[in-house]
Amino acid sequence: MKKSSRVAHTGTAYSPLQTASIVENKAVTRARLRVMQTFILSILAGIFVAMGAQFATFITSDSALHLGITSLIMGMVFSLGLILVETAGAELFTGNNLNIVGYLSKGITTRDLLRIWIIVYVGNFIGGLLMVFWMYMAHQWEFFHFMTGAKALLIAHKKTTLSFNAALARGVLCNALVCLNVWLCYSGRSMADKVL
Repeated sequence: MKKSSRVAHTGTAYSPLQTASIVENKAVTRARLRVMQTFILSILAGIFVAMGAQFATFITSDSALHLGITSLIMGMVFSLGLILVETAGAELFTGNNLNIVGYLSKGITTRDLLRIWIIVYVGNFIGGLLMVFWMYMAHQWEFFHFMTGAKALLIAHKKTTLSFNAALARGVLCNALVCLNVWLCYSGRSMADKVL
């Protein structure tokens, strides 16, 4: 009887109220990290997200499928980056926007919030650039007769030719999805919950 109730308990996600408390506590924990700890964890997150992006680019670079199906596959494969961030405890700027919960509940100060955001943003940028360097050195852009590199250029071109309003709207929507991902991850009790 005791064993079955334990199994039932571990299969249940935290309630939204419990998850909000976890998010608040995570913000406080982040504020207590030393600068170098935050910086290294943010570099790792930049690397992990870049790995997810590279994997998604590689997988879809020679896709002849419908754009919608290709985009679905790309999104599913890209999620590897977010899975690595959340399961390894790395610090991603977009997910760190949830620190606002800790700020609004007065668990962290304005200075704490801005310090975390700045360090994490810079660290993510450096981590992403490190992966660009290693992907370039590994000649991954040559895969599939240079189709992987061509796909990366097409993605970059599409993003850099967006209007400011379109880029801002997509950034806000993307950030909302990442924050939802983090929220759902914190509501899970097991590693499998977090990965799903």
